[in-house]
Amino acid sequence: MIKELIIAIALGIVAGFGITSGIVKIKQNPKTSPTQKQTQITPTETIPTPSLSVSSTNSNFLELTTPENETIVSTDKIKLSGKTNPNSNIIINTPLDTIYIKANEFGEFESNISIDTGANLINISSFDENDTQTDEQIMITYSTSKI
Repeated sequence: MIKELIIAIALGIVAGFGITSGIVKIKQNPKTSPTQKQTQITPTETIPTPSLSVSSTNSNFLELTTPENETIVSTDKIKLSGKTNPNSNIIINTPLDTIYIKANEFGEFESNISIDTGANLINISSFDENDTQTDEQIMITYSTSKI
């Protein structure tokens, strides 16, 4: 039984070396098979790509001041504030509520909002006097664990 085990190990080593040396030789001397045909493609014509220029007349903007995106807070009430066009209507959608406010004559707005435990995706939309809509989205996480 020991003799058979030694012969099996020796045959395994020989086979392993044989396979490994065959792979090394193939990688060192790559040849294309006779059935493979090498062709070289050269471009004959260049087709110009048209450039697309879109001018936007959307002058409505929405900039959030507080809180910053992906903020982690330890309270369920936060102050959301920002700036947009003067007298724009603002809609704030939270997982718990939808709030409608109006920006002042300087375009500033703020609102205290309630959020749920965990991640809260908050959508803020601004509608200027021409009903042009601008959207922002932030993620605020309310954590009850002690940090």
